[in-house]
Amino acid sequence: HHSLESRALHTGLVLRKKLPPKSDQESDAKFESPPSHSNFADNRDTPLTDEEQILLVKTEYELMKEDGEFDVPSQLDETQLKRLVETRGVFARRNILRHFFLIEVKRINENEKRVKKRVLAEERYAQVQVELKEENHLYYGLWKNCYFIRYSKQYMDNIHLHKLASAAMFGQPLVFDNSFDSHMNYREKSSLLIQLRFCVNKNREHVNPFSFHMCNFDHKHNTASKFSEGMPKVLMDVHKESYLDLFPKERLVYLTPDCKSELVEYDHDAIYIVGNIVDRGDNVPYCLAKAKAEGIKMRKFPIERFVDWGTGGKSLTLNAVIEILLEVKESGSWGNAFKKIPNRKFKKQIGHGKLEQFANKIKDNKRTRHIIKSLVDE
Repeated sequence: HHSLESRALHTGLVLRKKLPPKSDQESDAKFESPPSHSNFADNRDTPLTDEEQILLVKTEYELMKEDGEFDVPSQLDETQLKRLVETRGVFARRNILRHFFLIEVKRINENEKRVKKRVLAEERYAQVQVELKEENHLYYGLWKNCYFIRYSKQYMDNIHLHKLASAAMFGQPLVFDNSFDSHMNYREKSSLLIQLRFCVNKNREHVNPFSFHMCNFDHKHNTASKFSEGMPKVLMDVHKESYLDLFPKERLVYLTPDCKSELVEYDHDAIYIVGNIVDRGDNVPYCLAKAKAEGIKMRKFPIERFVDWGTGGKSLTLNAVIEILLEVKESGSWGNAFKKIPNRKFKKQIGHGKLEQFANKIKDNKRTRHIIKSLVDE
């Protein structure tokens, strides 16, 4: 145990906490100048064990919390602690702690607003009941006489579940390929989970939803386990097997923006595959390579035929892809479907007023250059 404490003293945080500052400037710079590699494992030939790394992270957290100069959450759960252990560097862990702190503050504020809203609703309800007793007239509105029945959230959830159950038996399958977990970092995985939640909500609310199939779904992977925890009541088929083992290969169509062939006409008998990947950096065509290796047909949306695309990449978010597929399946119109694409993807068109301002600016610049040239000649 004594050797473990001496090891912890090599970290920037504990070292600066134990040793007295040499000058006032160094005292003010506390926590600001850690070693180039803050993990103790970087300064050793042998890496830290899991227990030592957890102890190191807990020590950093307690020191920051005790110091009071940094925004840290009031406590850490197992998921947050695991992420801190997997993060390299004091500065990176400090930023993550601040992120956890902001999430905690937001959750507290939302709870306070929810309580205030409930109190105001109860006060308003009591006031309405008093008014109804004092007046003999009929009043229409909330908590009064009303022509229409107010559907509860549970009732609407049952409606959506009924549509999803019908789609599971008779609807068109749509496959999500979960083979790319190792190609994403933590931020990309978090973004993917958010997009998947949007996909599920959009699909369940649609009048003619897809039958979702999660293929290559391994619960040991971080993204899969988080998705299962966050959405336990989602009605969809989850398979550890590949889609090649579940569906006829001739019906499979992999959707990827990196291929050359366009999906000109929507096929209601096809089984479309969407890759569960968010790639913010290299834009490597993983889906294209996987489809080629498996010998599956590939198609891309005919975006350039209908949309004046901007200078950025033609990759869409997962929820935008699902919304486009839902719309084109229902209406058969690519024009209506591509209205689901965010406006930031389009080219910025200059209106008549802006075009006139731009022309006047050019004239002013020419006039200025002419005046400067005449002064130089003189």
